[in-house]
Amino acid sequence: MKINLTRDKLYTTTEIAKIFGVRLKTVRNWIADGKLGAIKVGHIYRIPEGELREFMRRGSYDEIELS
Repeated sequence: MKINLTRDKLYTTTEIAKIFGVRLKTVRNWIADGKLGAIKVGHIYRIPEGELREFMRRGSYDEIELS
């Protein structure tokens, strides 16, 4: 997936954990396993909204509303 940094909202790993109701380590594992695309900025990750939507499309998370 092509990332458009000027249009995509960037989520933190903490925000993703809250959205899915999982632990931060789970989100980090999804990133490490290549299940959730992320951009590494320094030593932290940011997840573009497009990557989050693609992750949701592939999984069973369609019922989650993004604001």
